[in-house]
This record gives sequence, structure tokens and C-alpha cells, in this order.
Amino acid sequence: MHVLRVGALIALFAVSTTVLAQDYVYVSSRGTHSVKRYEAATGAYIDDIVAADFTKRTLTQEVLFGEDGKLYVSFRRGPESVAIHRYDPMTGEDLGAFTNGYDLDEPTKMSWGPDGNLYVSQWGTNKWNVAVFDGQTGSFLGEATSEQSRLNLMDHAWDSDNNLLVVSFGSNAGGKDVRRYDSEGTYLGSLVAAFYFLGPVNLWFEEDGDLMVIDWGAGNGTGKVLRFNGQTGLIKSTLVSGLVHAEGFAVDEDGRLYVGDWGANFVYRYDSESGAFVDRFINTGGLIAPNSIVFGPPEVASVGFEGHETPDNFTLDQNYPNPFNPTTIISFSLKEASTASISVFDSLGREVARPLDEKVLPAGSHETSFEAANLASGTYLYQLKVEGQILSRTMTLVQ
Repeated sequence: MHVLRVGALIALFAVSTTVLAQDYVYVSSRGTHSVKRYEAATGAYIDDIVAADFTKRTLTQEVLFGEDGKLYVSFRRGPESVAIHRYDPMTGEDLGAFTNGYDLDEPTKMSWGPDGNLYVSQWGTNKWNVAVFDGQTGSFLGEATSEQSRLNLMDHAWDSDNNLLVVSFGSNAGGKDVRRYDSEGTYLGSLVAAFYFLGPVNLWFEEDGDLMVIDWGAGNGTGKVLRFNGQTGLIKSTLVSGLVHAEGFAVDEDGRLYVGDWGANFVYRYDSESGAFVDRFINTGGLIAPNSIVFGPPEVASVGFEGHETPDNFTLDQNYPNPFNPTTIISFSLKEASTASISVFDSLGREVARPLDEKVLPAGSHETSFEAANLASGTYLYQLKVEGQILSRTMTLVQ
């Protein structure tokens, strides 16, 4: 089983699509009510790309890149916290509210689901379930969980059966576990019991199927990163320990794990396999209570020739079915006879398959079958290249 956190993949896929390096690290700084930007290569502070504005928003929560290359940010308090806002990742310009049709109540963690929609957890007094918004329009679609009491739900992931997994930080009503919900929002039980946690906040699946969970802890070095069997929920090991309050993570292109220490005001770097400490990567810029980390390109570049817009001489359709197991159809059309190829990339930008390899095709509609029985479940990018121009889409494999 290998279902990766989709929100963390968007920026990685942008690298394959736009051929841009991940130049920056964006960190949510809860204590300064801002989003801070750092150099990805050195960890040096650049600026508060989303500056604090106490009249509109406070207590920065999650930072997330969308397929449009914009930075999506949640704030827990303030008049603007009722909606998720988008920002220009280079200038910090507020591009307005993305979500609509539903006022969020103290939003916290966000994720892009395998269906392309935006999932947002809430800690509100009146609303505490995970809200779902259309990934293109931001329109409210419903709630993905059905809890009758506030459990302080946090981060999200999806298993191989497409069930929603949510970590519960816990409240007087219970929680402090990894909870499962079906597509109707029905609670299916705990995958990982509360016995292991002081207050879990983040989770994701590794490529080998292990489930990783960040436990915020209770201070005094109790924050940690735990590894569980992704199918049984049984603990395998403690990967990282000794953090004051652990929250927020990212994995770079070299496979190193970045974890925020909400209590020490640092972002640490570790070997993601062994958990060995690499360095204190970010410790500047007045960072206070980091709780979300994301790598991202400075802008979305054209996928066509330099200086050209999106190609108008060919189109690429969404694969069908999607999600799929293990075969899907990729359709596209050409306005004139051309040489075309289709490549498939994993979350690290590595080419894992080439369903169509430099074939001369006539004008018209075409399709090719892609069989992925030898690949792990997860989200992949497929890319159509025609005479040097490129279009890309994502697809989800569920084994």
C-alpha cells in the first residue's frame, strides 16, 4: 500500500511539469501569524511572504500548494479565517478567498484528496468535522466525517481502499488516534489506537506502505515521529524523538525529512529511512511555533515553448477510470500529424513508465492503455509531449 499525501505532492509534480527547482521552503509561523519563506538550499530566511494582519487573520495553520501554483493558507482565527485564501508565492499578494458556500470554524490542516478536492479540518465550537471543497471552484461539497463531538481532527491521508484516514489530536470526548472513514463519512474505527499518542497531528504513507505519524507530545521532549504498519496499525519503531512539540513535515527531493518543532521554534532535518539527525535547518527569521512546511517553485512556468502559452494544437484528457486498478485509458487529440509520447512520473519526479514512445500519429483522437500492476498505490503524473510541447495531468492508482 502506498497512498501519499496529495497536498505534499502538488509541489513535487510541479517540478516535473514546469522543469523548475524547488527554490523555496514556506513555513507557517503560528506565533507570528504569518508565512515565512526560506531558501531551500541553505535554510536562510528571505521574508514573511504572507505578512501578519491582525485585523483579518491570526494563528497561521496550514500552507499548501495547488495545481495552479498558488499558495493556499488556513488561519484559525480572524474574519478571514472562515475561508481558505490563495496567495501569490512570489509577491505574497492576497488573491482572495478560494473556498465558498460554507464558513469554516477554526480551520487547521488541509490536504488535496485523490479526487482532486480540498479537505479542511476544523477545531470550531460549532463545526468540527472535515469539510470538503471542489478543487477547481472552491465550492462546498459536504463533510467527510460525521463526528458528533469535537475531537480536534487534524491531518489526512487515504488508504488503498480509498478510506479517509484522519489523526485526532483528542479532546474530552476522546480521540488521540488514527481514525478511518468511508466515502460517506461513516466512522469505521481506529486504525491506530490512542495508546500510542499524546496528541497526533500529521500522518502520511511511506512508499513501503508504512504509516508515519507525528505526535505533538506534551512538552519536555515528548514530540516524536512514529512508524506503524499501514495495514494493521501496529507500531514498528520510533523514527524521531526528543522534540518539544512536533508538528509539520515535508520531504525534499533527496528524501530527507523536515519536521517542525512547535516548542523550540526550529525546523529540523533527518534521514527519512533511519531517522538520523542531519541538522537544524531553519532557526532564523523570527520563526515562532512552526506547524506546516512545504517546498515549492516560485511560479508556474509555461508547459509549452519558451514564451508561448498552453499549446492549442493538441489536448490531453483526464484518464479513465480514475482512480484505477491496475489499468486505465489515456486519451488525447492532435490537430495535425505529430510525433507524440506519454510518460508517467512518480512523486519524486522519476519516470516510471512510457506508455507511448515517440510515435508519429495522424491528426485526430487517440488513446493508449496504461497498465500499472507493478507500481505501488499512489498519485502519479502523466505527461503528453508533442513536438517539444508538454501537457500534464495527475491520476490515482489504488491497488
